[in-house]
Amino acid sequence: MGKLFSGALFAAGLMFAGCGGTQADVKEENLASSEGELLVCDGAEYYRRDYYTNATYSTLAGARGCDCDANSLNWGTVTAYVISWDSPC
Repeated sequence: MGKLFSGALFAAGLMFAGCGGTQADVKEENLASSEGELLVCDGAEYYRRDYYTNATYSTLAGARGCDCDANSLNWGTVTAYVISWDSPC
């Protein structure tokens, strides 16, 4: 329950405050290496990957990421439809 709450707070904070980075172009990732991958966040880099159910990018299917406080975000399903944000801390 604590991780779910932390993940929800992380996502809400990003939506309201932003992190100073820029939104990257939509790109596909290698799904074989992303599926089930354990995130190790060291606080040196902020990144977020939002995965959507289809090419309309209207329904979020999952998210992966790390913030500058070394918190990880890891929920839902990894798909081919991804929007990425990256920024140094």
